Amino acid sequence: LDQPTHAQIHLDNLPLGWLRGLLGTVWSGRPTGGRLDAELALDLRDPGLQSSGQFTLAGAGFDTPSGTLAGQGLDGTGRFTLDTTDGPARIDLDASLRGGELLLGPLYAKLPDHPVQLGLHANAQNGAFELTRLRVNDADALQLDGALAFDAKGVLKTLRLDRLRANFPAAYQRYGKAWLSTLGLRDMRIRGQLNGSLDLRADGPHSFAFSTDGLDLADADGRLCGGNTDAYGFAAN
Repeated sequence: LDQPTHAQIHLDNLPLGWLRGLLGTVWSGRPTGGRLDAELALDLRDPGLQSSGQFTLAGAGFDTPSGTLAGQGLDGTGRFTLDTTDGPARIDLDASLRGGELLLGPLYAKLPDHPVQLGLHANAQNGAFELTRLRVNDADALQLDGALAFDAKGVLKTLRLDRLRANFPAAYQRYGKAWLSTLGLRDMRIRGQLNGSLDLRADGPHSFAFSTDGLDLADADGRLCGGNTDAYGFAAN
């Protein structure tokens, strides 16, 4: 009571929609469903606020006006920190998610029933959103480390994958099916492994490199491309 700017808060089975007003002060996105349990600390500053804690999600959903970031039916647990006191809102998240669907720009995931580790550091300001650290670890399908950024209109500015490791067919079913469909590659049959990196910016690709191990591909028309271990790369100034 002698520190009215500090609060310890316990949330139990709270509808995520109730947080729409608070989240709207730091981010253009909005919750669309689900419930939340959380233990968090909240400090009001001048200006802004600081908060940190741990949470559990059940059936969570969210979207953004641009449609570039979205999720639905997400279950999971994690820890977060939020700081809006100096410049852009800064968000750190380390979570274990399972089930549901997640969209991070061009990266779409249909998450499995077992836990997938998600770690990120994000900056948000005036509708622009930058993930300066993005890490995904789905043990039997996909591991990646990288970063991505959008402008205020939701246009992708950068996508950098410093490390990408995909094991097929699981990686295709959970993470690659929707993206490849947009390229006209539907109902693919893929097996094997791919390792790579990518630097994609608003003006196009700047570099990529990948190697494959026992990778076999077949599209819906039965055309097949296969191999044991190959490496390819490209770099632009």
